[in-house]
Amino acid sequence: MFRDVVQRASAKANENDEFSADVEGAKAMTMRGGAVSTSARAEDVRREMREQRESRRKTQPHGRINEEDMKRGVLESRASFFDDSNSGESKAMKSWKKALGSVRHARQTNAIADVSALEWADVDGLFAYYDAVYFENKLAGRVTFSWNSSPGASVDGKEATINAFDSMFKYCLCSEIPKWWHGANPRQLCVGICCVVERRASTYTRAAHLRMPDVLRRFKMTQMAKEALLHGMTHAYLFVIGHTAENAAFNAHDDEFKRITYKLNHDFVTVDAFRPPDKGYSIRWFDRSIAESKDDVETEKLKGQLFKSSMVDTLTTEHYKLLYLISKHSRLAEKVTQKERWVRYIHLMVLVYEAVIHGVFDYDYAPCSEVVSGSRMMLNISQEARDNLDDLVETGLIRSLRMTSHDGRSVMAYQLSKQGIDRLQLGSLSQEDMDMCDEFMYDPQGELLEVAYDSASKTFKLVSQAGFNIDSTVTDSEDVSYVCSPYMCRTYMKNSIPMSSNAYRASETLRGMSSVVDADVDVQLSLSRVIVLVGDWIPTSCAQIMELTNSLGVEDRNKGGYYSTQVDSASTDTCLEVPVGLTKISICSANPAQFCNMEAEVEYPEAPGITQLESFGLRYSREGDLLCGVKIESVMTKILNDISFDWLSRVIADIQVDSSTLTEGLMTVYQQNILSTVYDGDVKNRQKFCFYMAETITPKLSAHHYLDGDSVEAEIRQLIGDTQHALDVTDNDVIIFGENGVIFAGPECTKHETLLVSYVMLRGREEFSFNIFRKLETITTALQKIEKDLTRVHETPHMLRQCQMRLANMTTDVYRLGEAVRHMELACDTPVIVFGETDEPSEPIYGNINYYALNTKSSKRLHHALDINSLSDSIRVRIHGCVMNLKANEDLLRTLERGAMELTRNRRHSIIDNTKTALEVTREYMEHENVRQTSWLLTWLYAGLFGFRFIDRFVGTWSIPESVSFITKKIRYPLIWNLPIVWIVMSLGMWCSLFAACVFLHILYTNRYGGFIESTATMRHKVCVNTLLRFLKLKREVGQQQVVASGFHGTQVTHITYTDVSTFDSYRARVTLTVDSMHGYLLKTRIRIAKSKTIPGTMFPYELDERLLADLGLNKVLLDGALTAKLRAAQSKVASKILLVRAVGNAATREVTLTALTVADLRAQISAKFCYRVRNLVRVVAVTYIDEKTVDEELIQSDAQVVALRPFQRLNVVFFGKPKPKMAKYVNQTKLRVERQRILEERRQLFAKQMKRISATVDELYPDDDDEAEPGF
Repeated sequence: MFRDVVQRASAKANENDEFSADVEGAKAMTMRGGAVSTSARAEDVRREMREQRESRRKTQPHGRINEEDMKRGVLESRASFFDDSNSGESKAMKSWKKALGSVRHARQTNAIADVSALEWADVDGLFAYYDAVYFENKLAGRVTFSWNSSPGASVDGKEATINAFDSMFKYCLCSEIPKWWHGANPRQLCVGICCVVERRASTYTRAAHLRMPDVLRRFKMTQMAKEALLHGMTHAYLFVIGHTAENAAFNAHDDEFKRITYKLNHDFVTVDAFRPPDKGYSIRWFDRSIAESKDDVETEKLKGQLFKSSMVDTLTTEHYKLLYLISKHSRLAEKVTQKERWVRYIHLMVLVYEAVIHGVFDYDYAPCSEVVSGSRMMLNISQEARDNLDDLVETGLIRSLRMTSHDGRSVMAYQLSKQGIDRLQLGSLSQEDMDMCDEFMYDPQGELLEVAYDSASKTFKLVSQAGFNIDSTVTDSEDVSYVCSPYMCRTYMKNSIPMSSNAYRASETLRGMSSVVDADVDVQLSLSRVIVLVGDWIPTSCAQIMELTNSLGVEDRNKGGYYSTQVDSASTDTCLEVPVGLTKISICSANPAQFCNMEAEVEYPEAPGITQLESFGLRYSREGDLLCGVKIESVMTKILNDISFDWLSRVIADIQVDSSTLTEGLMTVYQQNILSTVYDGDVKNRQKFCFYMAETITPKLSAHHYLDGDSVEAEIRQLIGDTQHALDVTDNDVIIFGENGVIFAGPECTKHETLLVSYVMLRGREEFSFNIFRKLETITTALQKIEKDLTRVHETPHMLRQCQMRLANMTTDVYRLGEAVRHMELACDTPVIVFGETDEPSEPIYGNINYYALNTKSSKRLHHALDINSLSDSIRVRIHGCVMNLKANEDLLRTLERGAMELTRNRRHSIIDNTKTALEVTREYMEHENVRQTSWLLTWLYAGLFGFRFIDRFVGTWSIPESVSFITKKIRYPLIWNLPIVWIVMSLGMWCSLFAACVFLHILYTNRYGGFIESTATMRHKVCVNTLLRFLKLKREVGQQQVVASGFHGTQVTHITYTDVSTFDSYRARVTLTVDSMHGYLLKTRIRIAKSKTIPGTMFPYELDERLLADLGLNKVLLDGALTAKLRAAQSKVASKILLVRAVGNAATREVTLTALTVADLRAQISAKFCYRVRNLVRVVAVTYIDEKTVDEELIQSDAQVVALRPFQRLNVVFFGKPKPKMAKYVNQTKLRVERQRILEERRQLFAKQMKRISATVDELYPDDDDEAEPGF
């Protein structure tokens, strides 16, 4: 059987000349002439895209080009982009020329007219080629090679004899055994290695010999022959260079062998003309300790280490420059107490841009939309630097940190790792390059430059600690000259006026200029006949479409015209002035209830010398989908064809901003408010999804070759952001998916235009739904923060006011988000596109629904790749999640608003109480401190004045002694007028005498009345206000002050003050009662007694409240005691009742004796009977049997229901928890304690009534009817 298979395989190989026996060869047989094998099955398309995403960086690393690309002349087409006459060649230019030279050299040295990795090649030539490419020509002259018939094979029908030296060889299986192999001796497919140390002349030299299995040559197993040869050469190389010891096993697969093998399998940077085009080499080693299984953790760990090691070997000077730049702005923590330092991604990209401008890096850059400080802006980002940054992370030389910002966005930061530090210390970067980097990174004083962001001007700066400041131009958009024509999908332009074309003005860009600083860009890819569609979504309905059509004058004779976003605020003036930069609108077609197609020509001013002719094709639909289409006529020196990605990225940056400005002017205030809320006020710079259609892409490669992880993929990221996957729709059509856009290049681009436009509209909806969800999460976080702030409003005076203002803003945002979600729900109810098998739909389609026919292989393949249905379902699920999140936010918002209102009300009451307390404290302070200080000052003043007046009356000019001449002549003139000191001494003496008398009298008064006893208590007792008014007639110095009056049905708080001279022994007390006179409640009492300061008091403060309450209770002002006494008297007259009680879950019925007809006593008796606590009793239900089938149940909740119970009434009760056996004893003790308290209260009241100072009560002096017992008025 094996021979038949081999014969058929040999015949097939001779016929096609590209046979391979293994699995890879079998796949190559199915691909004639290198054509891409495509399938229209959904499973195949999804599997192809999934495998590409999972293994793109492992199996397709850097710059890989297969045989098909070389046959089409890819290298020549790429090299044709560069001008050989330019002396300053860039790195990419030199790399491609070097690659082209390597391929030509390989063809010449091996005497092969056309190198093909799929055809059989001379193994002797392969040995020399591999030695030169991979092993540095160290095997030449030391390693020999020969074919060998392995044991088990037959030669001329006889059994082959084993060679005498066969025992010296070690055999290794280097490849997977093909499925058709019959499973004979494995050594038939193994390569043999023999390593010896031989003496040549006077020196000892290491040598090796390789034995290749002859079966590989006989059956032309090309793939396995190459892998076996490289496997054996690796063993020989390690022995020759001295890595393998003489006494060691020279076929051992140690770490160094695995590293070299992994590099051979995955090194696509080194140009190898014989490398298989599909998956490269697959050299294996089969050890007992390590299994080649994906489930083996150790194997996967080893593969990761080998991958990192191979990646480190491919790092360039630009990688190490970037590594050196990161090392200056990051730091590892050497101690636990230190903090690690990381450099943020945005700031690192700003440094890279400035380094590119100063010539430190050889990178290209292009405008890219990034989020900075919560707002989106255009920054000049180098995608090549990003790719190198990812390489450094994969190799482990730097570490990446992912965090979340305050608005929920992901933030990246980077730090140099220990491996990176070791790599720099090994001298991977030359001193010249380090000096060039240092010259850029440090200011003239030697301080490190750091990146700072100015939120006011929205610019970046390079600053240092020494005060050095440089403005960065990373936010400056570089303009290029271009001409665009309006474009709209042909499906939407049926029965409408055709749009204009600016193709006749395309040559104007040849005379235009650009503001690009780095004019020497490396062109890797270019597009021809480019059409750009920008997708967006705006909340729209039929009313907005009708308003738009009316504002644009669709029904007028002259439709459209110039349009301005300015509002006419002075409509009565004769003339008006508007700024420069209008938009000319031309209506193509419109349906006031469905859509509006128009053409808009932008006339915004540009810099001198730059030519930018920009016209848009716009389509507004009722569902909210907005399409902006342009056709690129020319960019700089390129007209229609070969437009580079670098120039296109700058054109798209202008289109993004101008389309936002244009559509903002056509929106209503309602739509602008919703978008402002969703995008946090940054509507102009919102992210949009871009779709690029081109007839050709140069160079034309297979889909997965564009995702090479190197310069080609870096250029693609300039247009569509981070690349995701690519797919070959046909042999000539390719589609590349990115985060922010899609590129479809091929001659069939217009054929699939309807499907692609529908995908763009769905991606626009997806982007808007993502922003809604992000905004809802931000609002949730803000509401949670407000909730925390409301718990500490007492700490900050203005915190409550700030929370109320924030809640007001949150209410507006939640309302607008609710409107946006409702519009999106309505849009999702209508499908964007329907599919069929015929060119025309079988049934008529109305509205804005597209139709697409799945009648070709390419259409089905593209349909599976875009997966429109799954995307639409995903958007619908996201909107449902937004609805749930919105409801949760609304509930939380209402709860916080009610909490804020309650806090405001409590604060108002607290302010009132604090104000009253402050007034009382101030009054007390004035009564004590201020009065005392004032009295002292007045005492001094009046004592002096009185002394002076007293002296003046005796010796003054108009005094009494003036009439006595003896006193005037002998005392007045000689002692007073002639000696002024005597007069002063007499005056001061009199002053001191009078002051001493005043001090003595003040001390005497203070000792008698300076002390006090004070008691303040807060309570809530029921009072009869009418009885209280009659009670106040018995008191002295009664005063009343109404503090709060909140209406007829609110509270009316009144302060009542009176003097009591009989209740508190012999003291004179000032009593203040705070009463709610509307509802009849005593809220607060304040008692103050003035006494002697030196004599101890006869009462304590707590006794004052007891005396006051006893006085009020004795005069029946308090209703609590009176009602209890009446109820107890009523209960004593009523006979006890016996009730039949059954607990739910217990079949037995127990008798409960009820002595007091109250709910509390009923619950206490039932709980004690069943040994439960009262709090464990859930409910009591009275059961009445009307007939055999009808039972009436009544829940017992009031005392009136308890009184209405009949003797032997049946009750059902429900308990929770477990019974307490000692509960009956506890209930009896509680009853005894209550009865004892009642007896003590009665004795206290009797004692209060028998006091000598109390002469009569209110009932004795002012008898009245029994209705005085009711609370309130």
